Amino acid sequence: MKLNTLVEQILKEFLTQDEKDAKMVKFEEFPKDVLKTLEDEYGHYYKMNFDWNKKQDEFKNNPQQFQSWMKQNQSEEFLKNLDTLIRKTREDLITKRKQINAKKALKDFEELIIPVLGNEVLVEPLTEFMAHALMSLHSVKELEQAFQEAKNVIDKNGEIDSSKINKSNLFSGNDKSISLPNFERFVQKNPNFKPAFDKWKEMFDMELELSSKELNAFRDSTPYKNIKKLYNFLIEYKKNKQA
Repeated sequence: MKLNTLVEQILKEFLTQDEKDAKMVKFEEFPKDVLKTLEDEYGHYYKMNFDWNKKQDEFKNNPQQFQSWMKQNQSEEFLKNLDTLIRKTREDLITKRKQINAKKALKDFEELIIPVLGNEVLVEPLTEFMAHALMSLHSVKELEQAFQEAKNVIDKNGEIDSSKINKSNLFSGNDKSISLPNFERFVQKNPNFKPAFDKWKEMFDMELELSSKELNAFRDSTPYKNIKKLYNFLIEYKKNKQA
């Protein structure tokens, strides 16, 4: 191979690599909090789309090359899935906003009707049985069944189920919230309050359904403000890429 031809080939390879580097996503330049939310909560949409063991075997004699490949792969996959990330964060923002609104609407309505209904309808300190049910069950039907089961203090062996008597530390009863079974019993004795109960039950079911809805984020507890900041960043990033 002639010297000039060899030099041209080497220069071309360098230029090609420079072009690749220029197009790569510079994650290190992202705001730290935005990058943390992106990687921790939405990284599964672009970071792990390969067989980790297979790739490690492929680069077993060159770990540095493996790191370079990883960096290139994540950059390409991030750009490929940018619209997906925007859509997923937008969906989570909508879900989070609905959850916030439903919780506030229920709380406002309870504050309006509790003075009329009295303390008889309020949540009592939770038993160990109901605390476990609230922590482990998710559907409205399951919780309603648990509320009914909580009334059966005597088990099938004729012994007292202490978990349905002993108070838990989960809820002290100081926060004024309405109890479904207590409100049901109250309405049985005071049927004129049935319309208020029906309205409250509709809002209660809606809040429960929304609060148990899973997010696209890895953790359902991801704060709204964190998702919002990431969403705004992704929108701006896409806009700058298209400019």
